[in-house]
Amino acid sequence: MGRTGAAPRPPTTGAWWTLLGQAMLEAVFPQACFACGDFLGLPPREDPREARLAPGELFPPPPDRAFYRAALRRFVCGACAENFIGLQPPFCPCCGAMFTSREGGNHLCGECLAKRPPLEVVRSVGRYAGSLRRVIQAYKYRARLELTAPLGALLRAAYRHHWFQEEADLVMPVPLHPRRLRRRGFNQSALVAQAWAAATAKDGGGPAFAPDGAVVVRSRATRPQAGLDSPARRRNLRGAFRVVAPGAVEGRHILLVDDVYTTGATAHACARALKAAGARRVDLLAIARVDVL
Repeated sequence: MGRTGAAPRPPTTGAWWTLLGQAMLEAVFPQACFACGDFLGLPPREDPREARLAPGELFPPPPDRAFYRAALRRFVCGACAENFIGLQPPFCPCCGAMFTSREGGNHLCGECLAKRPPLEVVRSVGRYAGSLRRVIQAYKYRARLELTAPLGALLRAAYRHHWFQEEADLVMPVPLHPRRLRRRGFNQSALVAQAWAAATAKDGGGPAFAPDGAVVVRSRATRPQAGLDSPARRRNLRGAFRVVAPGAVEGRHILLVDDVYTTGATAHACARALKAAGARRVDLLAIARVDVL
């Protein structure tokens, strides 16, 4: 007979001490939800489920609300986790923008029909809204680096779903200019990509990872993109990227990693530089996407 009816094992002595330490820490330094500000209390112990193939499934599942809630359980309350909107059809198979209407299948949007972008495939974990927006802002502007691992887990699950059939050869972050890197102190896209790569390496598989500046660099400082319209963003980024290791990209499928995809001007400029250096294909995976059609 199986063990399906067996009682769960009680926590070990070490686990009890861990729980006691967490409880004491929460009592002295209570953690507030990044989205609403309410105290979280002691977070649940469950870990994010792995995006594995279930019987009969063709693809590993994308990050859903349950995965998001588990991954960010120490930072986002259950109520705020419910406003997470993961990438779901129908969406544009090229730029990854979700359509306002939930009817019908995936199809190219008007912009991609008019002019195909240099990025062949753009995907995101979810929409840049609600608690995911607050988490990214805390990570990027308040240097809450403890978010690196859970955001890396979200990226990993999204990658395994969307690139299950055609894995990338090389993953790299969209680079920051050295001046901005010194001012901020870190490249948020590089950190989450590195966390994802480290977790994948433990499994003994996955694409290769190139750190920030190893293959492509931001060779020209540009104005911040916030507040600029699409034509101004493109002009602002003209000639801003340079490939310093063309041998690493020639004939290869490159996947760029970024925190937020808005108009795509930055990623497009980086993709054009990579393609000019001989890359066969350039895709992008972002934590969040702004545009919804």
